[in-house]
Amino acid sequence: MFFSASEFMEYVNSNEGRYARATYFGSYRPITLEQARSFMRLVRNSIVERDMEPYVEQCNDCISLYKWLRPWNVVPKLRDFAPPPGEFGVGVEVECGFINATAASFIAYKIKNWKYVAIDYEGGEYPIEATFPPFIYSKMRNDRTQALRYIKLLSDYSSLVAPNDGWVGFHVNVSKGDTDGKCVSVNERRIERINIALSELSDMENFKYFNRYPYGRLYSQGGRRWVEMKLFDSTTDVATARRYIHIAVALADLLYSDQAITAVSVRAALEAGYNKE
Repeated sequence: MFFSASEFMEYVNSNEGRYARATYFGSYRPITLEQARSFMRLVRNSIVERDMEPYVEQCNDCISLYKWLRPWNVVPKLRDFAPPPGEFGVGVEVECGFINATAASFIAYKIKNWKYVAIDYEGGEYPIEATFPPFIYSKMRNDRTQALRYIKLLSDYSSLVAPNDGWVGFHVNVSKGDTDGKCVSVNERRIERINIALSELSDMENFKYFNRYPYGRLYSQGGRRWVEMKLFDSTTDVATARRYIHIAVALADLLYSDQAITAVSVRAALEAGYNKE
Protein backbone atom coordinates (compact mmCIF):
# COMPACT_ATOMS: atom_id res chain seq x y z
CA MET A 1 0.00 0.00 0.00
CA PHE A 2 2.51 2.57 -1.16
CA PHE A 3 1.06 6.06 -1.15
CA SER A 4 2.24 9.21 0.59
CA ALA A 5 1.63 10.07 4.23
CA SER A 6 -0.28 13.20 3.19
CA GLU A 7 -2.55 11.15 0.91
CA PHE A 8 -3.13 8.73 3.78
CA MET A 9 -3.90 11.58 6.22
CA GLU A 10 -6.39 13.18 3.83
CA TYR A 11 -8.15 9.85 3.36
CA VAL A 12 -8.29 8.92 7.06
CA ASN A 13 -9.65 12.37 7.94
CA SER A 14 -12.36 12.15 5.26
CA ASN A 15 -15.77 10.53 5.55
CA GLU A 16 -14.54 7.64 3.39
CA GLY A 17 -11.74 6.92 5.88
CA ARG A 18 -13.75 6.89 9.09
CA TYR A 19 -13.48 3.08 9.39
CA ALA A 20 -9.68 3.22 9.20
CA ARG A 21 -9.61 6.16 11.61
CA ALA A 22 -11.69 4.36 14.23
CA THR A 23 -10.06 0.94 13.77
CA TYR A 24 -6.42 1.89 13.85
CA PHE A 25 -6.35 5.18 15.73
CA GLY A 26 -9.17 4.33 18.15
CA SER A 27 -11.18 7.48 17.61
CA TYR A 28 -12.94 9.56 14.99
CA ARG A 29 -10.75 12.59 15.69
CA PRO A 30 -8.64 13.83 12.75
CA ILE A 31 -5.05 12.57 12.71
CA THR A 32 -1.94 14.67 12.21
CA LEU A 33 0.61 14.38 9.45
CA GLU A 34 3.15 13.00 11.95
CA GLN A 35 0.69 10.25 12.94
CA ALA A 36 0.22 9.45 9.27
CA ARG A 37 3.97 9.29 8.70
CA SER A 38 4.46 7.01 11.70
CA PHE A 39 1.72 4.68 10.47
CA MET A 40 3.12 4.56 6.95
CA ARG A 41 6.60 3.72 8.27
CA LEU A 42 5.13 0.86 10.26
CA VAL A 43 3.18 -0.50 7.32
CA ARG A 44 6.02 -0.19 4.81
CA ASN A 45 8.49 -1.86 7.18
CA SER A 46 6.05 -4.69 7.88
CA ILE A 47 5.54 -5.24 4.16
CA VAL A 48 9.19 -5.15 3.17
CA GLU A 49 10.46 -7.12 6.16
CA ARG A 50 7.56 -9.59 5.77
CA ASP A 51 6.89 -9.28 9.50
CA MET A 52 3.35 -8.38 10.49
CA GLU A 53 3.84 -8.68 14.26
CA PRO A 54 4.61 -4.99 14.94
CA TYR A 55 1.56 -4.07 12.87
CA VAL A 56 -0.67 -6.62 14.64
CA GLU A 57 0.41 -5.39 18.07
CA GLN A 58 -0.84 -1.88 17.33
CA CYS A 59 -4.12 -2.68 15.62
CA ASN A 60 -7.04 -4.76 16.92
CA ASP A 61 -8.41 -5.47 13.46
CA CYS A 62 -5.24 -5.03 11.42
CA ILE A 63 -5.99 -7.55 8.67
CA SER A 64 -9.33 -5.93 7.85
CA LEU A 65 -7.68 -2.54 7.97
CA TYR A 66 -4.86 -3.76 5.78
CA LYS A 67 -7.41 -4.86 3.16
CA TRP A 68 -9.23 -1.56 3.52
CA LEU A 69 -6.20 0.63 2.96
CA ARG A 70 -5.57 0.02 -0.72
CA PRO A 71 -4.34 2.76 -3.06
CA TRP A 72 -7.56 2.55 -5.07
CA ASN A 73 -9.52 3.25 -1.87
CA VAL A 74 -7.21 5.91 -0.44
CA VAL A 75 -6.15 7.97 -3.48
CA PRO A 76 -9.01 9.89 -5.15
CA LYS A 77 -7.60 9.73 -8.70
CA LEU A 78 -7.47 5.95 -8.41
CA ARG A 79 -10.75 5.63 -6.53
CA ASP A 80 -12.48 7.58 -9.30
CA PHE A 81 -10.43 6.14 -12.16
CA ALA A 82 -12.13 5.74 -15.52
CA PRO A 83 -10.40 5.23 -18.88
CA PRO A 84 -11.02 7.69 -21.70
CA PRO A 85 -14.22 6.95 -23.67
CA GLY A 86 -13.90 3.70 -25.60
CA GLU A 87 -10.53 2.82 -24.04
CA PHE A 88 -9.83 -0.06 -21.68
CA GLY A 89 -8.24 0.32 -18.25
CA VAL A 90 -6.31 -2.68 -16.94
CA GLY A 91 -5.29 -3.48 -13.36
CA VAL A 92 -3.20 -6.56 -12.66
CA GLU A 93 -2.71 -8.71 -9.54
CA VAL A 94 0.21 -11.16 -9.49
CA GLU A 95 0.29 -13.93 -6.88
CA CYS A 96 3.61 -15.64 -6.33
CA GLY A 97 5.31 -17.74 -3.66
CA PHE A 98 9.01 -17.61 -2.83
CA ILE A 99 11.57 -20.09 -1.56
CA ASN A 100 11.90 -18.42 1.84
CA ALA A 101 11.05 -15.24 3.75
CA THR A 102 14.34 -13.63 2.80
CA ALA A 103 13.59 -14.09 -0.90
CA ALA A 104 10.11 -12.59 -0.50
CA SER A 105 11.56 -9.64 1.44
CA PHE A 106 14.18 -9.09 -1.27
CA ILE A 107 11.49 -8.81 -3.97
CA ALA A 108 9.31 -6.56 -1.79
CA TYR A 109 12.32 -4.30 -1.20
CA LYS A 110 12.88 -4.03 -4.96
CA ILE A 111 9.42 -2.51 -5.49
CA LYS A 112 9.05 -0.60 -2.22
CA ASN A 113 9.28 2.77 -4.00
CA TRP A 114 6.88 1.92 -6.83
CA LYS A 115 3.92 4.24 -6.62
CA TYR A 116 0.45 2.95 -5.69
CA VAL A 117 1.37 -0.73 -5.50
CA ALA A 118 -0.33 -2.94 -2.88
CA ILE A 119 1.55 -5.94 -1.50
CA ASP A 120 -0.43 -8.65 0.32
CA TYR A 121 0.40 -11.94 2.03
CA GLU A 122 -1.29 -14.18 -0.56
CA GLY A 123 0.12 -16.51 -3.19
CA GLY A 124 1.55 -19.80 -1.96
CA GLU A 125 4.68 -20.38 0.15
CA TYR A 126 6.21 -17.17 1.57
CA PRO A 127 3.75 -15.27 -0.58
CA ILE A 128 3.42 -11.92 -2.24
CA GLU A 129 0.36 -10.74 -4.11
CA ALA A 130 1.39 -7.54 -5.86
CA THR A 131 -1.48 -5.43 -7.18
CA PHE A 132 -0.78 -2.59 -9.57
CA PRO A 133 -2.77 0.57 -10.35
CA PRO A 134 -4.74 0.58 -13.60
CA PHE A 135 -3.11 1.59 -16.87
CA ILE A 136 -4.55 2.40 -20.28
CA TYR A 137 -4.39 -0.75 -22.38
CA SER A 138 -3.46 1.05 -25.61
CA LYS A 139 -0.39 2.45 -23.83
CA MET A 140 0.90 -0.87 -22.48
CA ARG A 141 4.70 -1.03 -22.71
CA ASN A 142 7.10 -3.66 -21.34
CA ASP A 143 9.49 -1.07 -19.91
CA ARG A 144 6.88 1.32 -18.47
CA THR A 145 3.87 -0.73 -17.36
CA GLN A 146 4.43 -1.61 -13.71
CA ALA A 147 2.89 -5.08 -13.87
CA LEU A 148 5.13 -6.09 -16.78
CA ARG A 149 8.20 -4.57 -15.11
CA TYR A 150 7.38 -6.70 -12.05
CA ILE A 151 7.11 -9.86 -14.15
CA LYS A 152 10.53 -9.02 -15.64
CA LEU A 153 11.86 -8.66 -12.09
CA LEU A 154 10.51 -12.10 -11.19
CA SER A 155 12.11 -13.51 -14.33
CA ASP A 156 15.46 -11.93 -13.46
CA TYR A 157 15.31 -13.51 -9.99
CA SER A 158 13.49 -16.72 -10.94
CA SER A 159 15.73 -18.75 -8.61
CA LEU A 160 13.90 -17.07 -5.69
CA VAL A 161 10.43 -18.05 -6.94
CA ALA A 162 8.85 -21.14 -5.40
CA PRO A 163 7.39 -23.86 -7.64
CA ASN A 164 3.85 -23.07 -8.70
CA ASP A 165 1.31 -25.28 -6.92
CA GLY A 166 -1.53 -24.36 -9.28
CA TRP A 167 -3.30 -22.17 -6.72
CA VAL A 168 -1.61 -18.90 -7.51
CA GLY A 169 -2.90 -16.66 -10.23
CA PHE A 170 -2.47 -13.68 -12.50
CA HIS A 171 -5.71 -11.73 -12.11
CA VAL A 172 -6.70 -9.12 -14.68
CA ASN A 173 -9.23 -6.35 -13.99
CA VAL A 174 -10.67 -4.53 -17.00
CA SER A 175 -12.84 -1.42 -17.21
CA LYS A 176 -14.06 0.53 -20.23
CA GLY A 177 -14.46 4.29 -20.44
CA ASP A 178 -17.88 5.75 -21.16
CA THR A 179 -18.75 9.08 -22.79
CA ASP A 180 -19.87 10.54 -19.44
CA GLY A 181 -16.36 10.25 -17.97
CA LYS A 182 -17.25 7.19 -15.92
CA CYS A 183 -16.83 3.46 -16.50
CA VAL A 184 -19.24 1.49 -18.64
CA SER A 185 -21.44 -0.50 -16.26
CA VAL A 186 -20.75 -4.23 -16.23
CA ASN A 187 -23.72 -6.33 -17.36
CA GLU A 188 -23.83 -9.26 -14.95
CA ARG A 189 -26.13 -11.34 -17.18
CA ARG A 190 -23.53 -11.16 -19.93
CA ILE A 191 -20.84 -12.19 -17.44
CA GLU A 192 -22.93 -15.26 -16.60
CA ARG A 193 -23.16 -16.20 -20.28
CA ILE A 194 -19.40 -15.81 -20.78
CA ASN A 195 -18.73 -17.91 -17.69
CA ILE A 196 -21.00 -20.65 -18.97
CA ALA A 197 -19.12 -20.70 -22.27
CA LEU A 198 -15.77 -20.76 -20.45
CA SER A 199 -16.90 -23.69 -18.32
CA GLU A 200 -17.41 -25.70 -21.51
CA LEU A 201 -13.82 -25.33 -22.77
CA SER A 202 -11.78 -28.48 -23.14
CA ASP A 203 -8.70 -29.17 -21.02
CA MET A 204 -6.56 -28.43 -24.06
CA GLU A 205 -8.24 -25.04 -24.55
CA ASN A 206 -7.91 -24.14 -20.87
CA PHE A 207 -4.19 -24.83 -20.89
CA LYS A 208 -3.75 -23.04 -24.20
CA TYR A 209 -5.36 -19.80 -23.07
CA PHE A 210 -4.88 -19.84 -19.27
CA ASN A 211 -2.04 -22.35 -18.63
CA ARG A 212 -4.31 -24.24 -16.23
CA TYR A 213 -7.87 -25.17 -15.41
CA PRO A 214 -9.11 -21.89 -13.87
CA TYR A 215 -10.12 -21.82 -10.19
CA GLY A 216 -12.21 -18.73 -10.94
CA ARG A 217 -13.73 -16.95 -13.92
CA LEU A 218 -15.28 -13.49 -14.44
CA TYR A 219 -16.67 -11.33 -11.61
CA SER A 220 -18.25 -7.89 -11.52
CA GLN A 221 -16.34 -5.60 -9.13
CA GLY A 222 -16.29 -2.03 -7.85
CA GLY A 223 -20.03 -1.50 -8.05
CA ARG A 224 -20.06 -2.89 -11.62
CA ARG A 225 -17.28 -0.51 -12.69
CA TRP A 226 -14.93 -3.26 -13.86
CA VAL A 227 -14.70 -7.01 -14.42
CA GLU A 228 -12.14 -9.16 -12.62
CA MET A 229 -10.84 -12.28 -14.38
CA LYS A 230 -9.37 -15.04 -12.22
CA LEU A 231 -8.58 -17.25 -15.17
CA PHE A 232 -4.84 -17.24 -15.58
CA ASP A 233 -2.01 -19.14 -13.95
CA SER A 234 0.77 -17.09 -12.39
CA THR A 235 3.81 -16.50 -14.57
CA THR A 236 7.32 -15.06 -14.53
CA ASP A 237 7.39 -14.64 -18.31
CA VAL A 238 6.67 -11.21 -19.80
CA ALA A 239 5.36 -12.55 -23.14
CA THR A 240 2.93 -14.82 -21.29
CA ALA A 241 1.75 -11.94 -19.09
CA ARG A 242 1.13 -9.79 -22.16
CA ARG A 243 -0.85 -12.61 -23.74
CA TYR A 244 -2.98 -12.96 -20.61
CA ILE A 245 -3.77 -9.23 -20.74
CA HIS A 246 -4.64 -9.39 -24.45
CA ILE A 247 -7.00 -12.32 -23.81
CA ALA A 248 -8.63 -10.54 -20.87
CA VAL A 249 -9.23 -7.37 -22.89
CA ALA A 250 -10.62 -9.39 -25.81
CA LEU A 251 -13.12 -11.02 -23.43
CA ALA A 252 -13.95 -7.62 -21.94
CA ASP A 253 -14.48 -6.20 -25.43
CA LEU A 254 -17.06 -8.94 -26.03
CA LEU A 255 -18.62 -8.34 -22.61
CA TYR A 256 -19.08 -4.60 -23.15
CA SER A 257 -20.33 -4.99 -26.74
CA ASP A 258 -23.80 -5.75 -28.11
CA GLN A 259 -22.57 -8.92 -29.81
CA ALA A 260 -24.37 -12.12 -28.88
CA ILE A 261 -22.47 -14.20 -26.35
CA THR A 262 -22.19 -17.78 -27.51
CA ALA A 263 -19.64 -20.57 -27.29
CA VAL A 264 -18.48 -19.47 -30.75
CA SER A 265 -18.09 -15.76 -29.93
CA VAL A 266 -16.28 -16.50 -26.65
CA ARG A 267 -13.84 -18.82 -28.40
CA ALA A 268 -13.31 -16.18 -31.10
CA ALA A 269 -12.47 -13.59 -28.43
CA LEU A 270 -10.04 -15.98 -26.73
CA GLU A 271 -8.33 -16.72 -30.02
CA ALA A 272 -8.12 -13.02 -30.98
CA GLY A 273 -6.44 -12.21 -27.68
CA TYR A 274 -4.13 -15.20 -27.91
CA ASN A 275 -2.91 -14.21 -31.36
CA LYS A 276 -2.51 -10.49 -30.72
CA GLU A 277 1.07 -9.27 -30.89
